[in-house]
Amino acid sequence: MKKIQQNLGGVEGPFEKFLNLIGDPIKLQGWKKYRAGLDVVDNIHGTTAYYAEWKNHHIMFHVANLIPFTEGDPQQVNFFFFPFIYSQ
Repeated sequence: MKKIQQNLGGVEGPFEKFLNLIGDPIKLQGWKKYRAGLDVVDNIHGTTAYYAEWKNHHIMFHVANLIPFTEGDPQQVNFFFFPFIYSQ
């Protein structure tokens, strides 16, 4: 469980398949399109997010598993109190 809480697992298997259905993985550093306020210079919000365009709308999916974990950071949400909607 600690691996999940610290976002050390990344995305793989069925979860990765699901993410690839809703968007494309993009490298945040140097990203020039819509970024939803994510850092695209210093990797503060991680290195990868998922991006999609739909009916002239730009959508950025910032996946919890891809957010860097910092021990003791009060802004990070505890996994047990965060609604999780993906199911295998």
